[in-house]
Amino acid sequence: MYNLNQDDMPATKTNQYNFNEKQLAVLGRAVAHPARVRILKLLHQKGPLRNLEIANSLRLSISTTHGHLKKLEDASLIRREFYLNSFFVHVNEEMDRRYILELRNVLPDC
Repeated sequence: MYNLNQDDMPATKTNQYNFNEKQLAVLGRAVAHPARVRILKLLHQKGPLRNLEIANSLRLSISTTHGHLKKLEDASLIRREFYLNSFFVHVNEEMDRRYILELRNVLPDC
């Protein structure tokens, strides 16, 4: 039997990555499903839409669309605003630009 002190322990998964790498992973998971990529494309093309409009455009159920929107919102890629008795979904342009810039930093040769 041997004793390990804290310095001998391997880095934990959370300690070995910097904040930007962790944030990029969160964003990557958010766009890892083709339906979420299509949602972002649709919002870029048509602008703010209601959940029902997104669901109908992509031929998804409301509950499936809501789940995908929740993941995109958790990653701050979209935002929702209440206007005229409805929630409208917008692309969060700031996060969208940051995500692209971070991808370019991580993958400079692509």
